[in-house]
Amino acid sequence: MTLRLGILARPSPQSYALRMAVKELGYQVGYCEKPSFREARLSLKPDVDGWIIPRDPVAPDMLASHPFIDTHRQPVVFLDTEIPTLVSARYDPWKYDLARKLSECRLRHARLSRREAATRVWVLAASTGGVEVAGKFLADVSPDLDVAFLYVQHIAERHVDQLLRMVERRSEWRADIGRDGLPLYRGQVTVVSPAGKLHIEKGGTLRLMDFPWQGQYSPNIDDVAGQVAREFGARCGMIVFTGMGYDGVVGSRMIRHRGGQVWVQEPGSCAAPAMPEAVLEAQAVDFVGPVETLARHFNETMAGDGSRLAAEGS
Repeated sequence: MTLRLGILARPSPQSYALRMAVKELGYQVGYCEKPSFREARLSLKPDVDGWIIPRDPVAPDMLASHPFIDTHRQPVVFLDTEIPTLVSARYDPWKYDLARKLSECRLRHARLSRREAATRVWVLAASTGGVEVAGKFLADVSPDLDVAFLYVQHIAERHVDQLLRMVERRSEWRADIGRDGLPLYRGQVTVVSPAGKLHIEKGGTLRLMDFPWQGQYSPNIDDVAGQVAREFGARCGMIVFTGMGYDGVVGSRMIRHRGGQVWVQEPGSCAAPAMPEAVLEAQAVDFVGPVETLARHFNETMAGDGSRLAAEGS
């Protein structure tokens, strides 16, 4: 099947070169405009399989939440470098790099087309310095594992779009904000918003509540970890990355009490070691390591657990 792609770009020599390159690489262009958010909300969504979003120096982080984009089913390709014109000497090398990105887009679209609820759910917990290390971890973890991540990062609401974009750009994982009615899909990172409390229903479906997070931290790691422990038991876990404070201590105890695992980033490798140290002091930890080791161990552990679960189900 030939992918039909949409491009969010205003008419220009650069967007024309992008359209031509996409077609030359064997894809269809189903849309190429850049309406305002207000215009987009009043329009029908274009019928496309994925989106290409060129760099926008005016609003670099708003496009990840554009009303046209449905991250449940449409992969997004972000172009960070300037698009050369057709007559530029940089066009051919740039087009080669675009081909690689569109090939990855095709694979991600295939995964989106066969979405399944995850058997296992892990919490990624972070605060100060966490965006960088979570990005490194996800870049090294296979999105084909039967696991979903709930990413709980102490962050201001205005930065959530940046977080989603970071996950999509730095890894092959799908990223979405926790929204009402969203299941926890395998191969997906769900970012928990600080805007309002998230409730996990039986079976893993998310519900947004009409009241804020309780306590000092927003979003609250202990709250999310406790709910994950209750719903998934031994098929859940949490990784506590760098951060200030002690959020995650209570949640780590609840996860281990239900048979799940708790891992922490080695404090010496943290920008802010207080959170991992607090969990270590609570003696609620199964594994400790720097980010690269955590990712490698996660791939090995999940692959082994997947083989065991398959054997149990046969």
